[in-house]
Amino acid sequence: MGFEALLSAGAYDVIVGRYLQATALSGALSQARTPVIVDLDDLDEVVLRSRLASPTTSRIRRWALRWQIRQLTPLVARLRAEAQHLFTATAADRATIGERGSSVLPNVPFLRAGQFAAPAPAANSRTLLFIGTYAHRVNREGVRHFVAHCWPAIRRRDADARFRIVGSGGWEQARSEFAHIEGIDVVGAVDDLYQEYASAALCVAPLFEGSGTKIKILEAMMYGRAVVAAAYSVRGLEELLDGGVFTAASDAEMIDTCVELLASPERRASAAARGRELVAERYSEDSIFRVVERALVDCGVLASRP
Repeated sequence: MGFEALLSAGAYDVIVGRYLQATALSGALSQARTPVIVDLDDLDEVVLRSRLASPTTSRIRRWALRWQIRQLTPLVARLRAEAQHLFTATAADRATIGERGSSVLPNVPFLRAGQFAAPAPAANSRTLLFIGTYAHRVNREGVRHFVAHCWPAIRRRDADARFRIVGSGGWEQARSEFAHIEGIDVVGAVDDLYQEYASAALCVAPLFEGSGTKIKILEAMMYGRAVVAAAYSVRGLEELLDGGVFTAASDAEMIDTCVELLASPERRASAAARGRELVAERYSEDSIFRVVERALVDCGVLASRP
C-alpha cells in the first residue's frame, strides 16, 4: 500500500517521523493532508561535521566529507522546512534551524531514579568503565583512540588503574587487539549492568562524533557514577558539566581528569550524586511528555490547555 493510500485508509491526526531522511523517503513530507512532526536527533550536517573534526577520521575521508557536507546542507534545510514541527536533541541545533515550529526533545535514560537505589560510591576502586556496543563504529574508534593516546599515560601515573570495556555487539573480537596492553579488561556483554557500575570508580566517554545526546552518559548518572567525556560527547548535556560530567577538550585533559578523579573519591562521589539529581529532575518521562504535548498543540492536533 502506498503512502497516500495508507493515509486515505485511516483517519490520522498527525504523522511522527524518526530522522529526517527516513521521513522524507516515506513520502510523508510530500503530502499536505496530515501535519508531520520529525524527531531529527542531531542535525545531519552536524553529524558529518563531527566526523570531519574527529581525530579518528582519515585525511582521505575528510576530503569526501567536505564535499558531502556542501551537497547535503541545502537539501536537509529544504526538507526540514516541509515539516510542521521539528524535535532537536540540543538547544544549539534548535537555534540553528530556528525556534519557530521546533522544540528540544532530549534523550532520557531507560531507567528512572525512583526505580532503584544507586550503588554506593566505590571509594577504593581504580576502574575506569566504558559501556557501549561494539557494533557502533563510533564506540570502537573512540575506545581505540583512548587506549592508544590516553591509557598509557594514565597507567604511568596510576599503576593500579584498570580500563574495563563492557557491552554487546562483539567486544570479544577486540581482546586479542588489546591483550598486550596492561590493565585492560575486555568483558563484552554482561547480564548485570548494576554490578558493573557498582564496581567502577567512574566512567569514560571518549566519543568524538555521532548523533543524539549520549544516552550512556545519562545512564551513568542514574547509576551514580561520574563521567569523563570528550567534548563532543557532552553536546546537549552542558547543564551536567561539573554536576557529574567532566569534559575533556584534549587527550591531555582526558588523562589529567581521569587521574585526578581516581585519586579523589570524595570529589567524584559528590559530583555523581549531584548529577543523579539533575538527570532525575530534567531528563524524565514527564519532561518528554510535556514537550510532545506542546508540539501537538503547535500543530493544531491538540487544544491548548487553559
